[in-house]
Amino acid sequence: MRRLMVALAAVAACAAAHAVEAAPAKTVTPGGAFAVNARTDPVLCRLGLSEQQVAAVDKINQETDAKRSEFRGPKARQLHEEVRTKVRTVLTAEQQPKFDEGVKIVAECEEKIKAAHADMAAAVKADAGKKDEARKAYDDKADAARTARDSALDQKVGKAPDKADAKK
Repeated sequence: MRRLMVALAAVAACAAAHAVEAAPAKTVTPGGAFAVNARTDPVLCRLGLSEQQVAAVDKINQETDAKRSEFRGPKARQLHEEVRTKVRTVLTAEQQPKFDEGVKIVAECEEKIKAAHADMAAAVKADAGKKDEARKAYDDKADAARTARDSALDQKVGKAPDKADAKK
């Protein structure tokens, strides 16, 4: 689960990158790996999905749940691509290019966060006494990456709805 190319796992990857330990970040979401909430996903929430599309994304998640435990390690990427492909088919012709652009933006964010995590791990390994300092540097870099991601998504995909609206 090193390089997640799909916006569907973006939220999970960004959240998992907050792990305090110097181990590689693991994707964890309430619904399991590759679960996505069409209303809160950083890309999908900007696409103005209809209720039918939201229901279709929910159905994709339900169908994928049974497969999650089978797909670990290198096979996880296969499931990830399958979910992305299925979600893409739910989108309109107008939404698909925005989704694709959003996926690229989110992937760039994830790479920056992974690099910051690797820097933190290396700093802690070199000097365990600097764990707090390394963690602060990581948090700053990860926050900057997320801010840049959100700004790019707002410009190229669309504005995110208010958080209160997204929870409805």
